[in-house]
Amino acid sequence: MFGVSYDTWKSICNMYFSLNAGSQKAYLQWFPFTKLSSADKENISGEEFYNSYIKTASFMLFPPAMHQSENYLQKGDGSFRDSSLVAPVLFLFLQSIGLEVHNHYSPIRPSDISVYYAGNYEYLRPKYKQDYDDFFKELNASIDEY
Repeated sequence: MFGVSYDTWKSICNMYFSLNAGSQKAYLQWFPFTKLSSADKENISGEEFYNSYIKTASFMLFPPAMHQSENYLQKGDGSFRDSSLVAPVLFLFLQSIGLEVHNHYSPIRPSDISVYYAGNYEYLRPKYKQDYDDFFKELNASIDEY
């Protein structure tokens, strides 16, 4: 459907399933992965699951897999942030599409333009701290130009 290969699916599953439990618990979108057993993770990232549900996108036929919740999160200052959360399999599928785009995209923009993502597909890094720090360093180094 979207050309998500098994290698991409497995890489994305491994990227999120290998996060430590503390990180998974700290991020709303990763929290459901704390509820999976090792066998569940192996099954979901396996080739049989991929061939049955991901390659054909038939997982979309199951309403729970397409569920999106709308909630509010309280921020540290007491204010609220509107948040949406997609089902875990859909989250992994969307991340797989992102990795496929990354793997096939050839930038045609000028080389002096930087692009950042909250994570890093190049190094299969789901956390954004290091890349955000790199972005901020570049921003501060270039601030006088703008």
